[in-house]
Amino acid sequence: MSRTVIVPERAKGDDAPRPPVEFRLDAGGSVAGTVRDPDGRPVAGARVYAVPAGEEMLLQNPDVTVTGGGRTRTAVKVSTDAQGRYEIDGLAFGGAYHVLARADAWAR
Repeated sequence: MSRTVIVPERAKGDDAPRPPVEFRLDAGGSVAGTVRDPDGRPVAGARVYAVPAGEEMLLQNPDVTVTGGGRTRTAVKVSTDAQGRYEIDGLAFGGAYHVLARADAWAR
């Protein structure tokens, strides 16, 4: 969520209190799992991406930033821990995402 707030200028010596600016953030969704190799062993250090559905350019290269139409879009990226586990937070509720993983020496 973003909000533009215009704060009026103060005259020098004006110490009058200003009303607080309030932000309300929507709760986000999350996805979690484990990346494993073909033998079932966890893959540590794999990069896991959540790509919004319909963002074909990001699906092909999730490390880029896509701009256009007055918007900037990126994939959400995390790395797996030593047990191959990951969790991606802050996803829009009701949104559809493709989740993919990449690791050195492994195909996507």
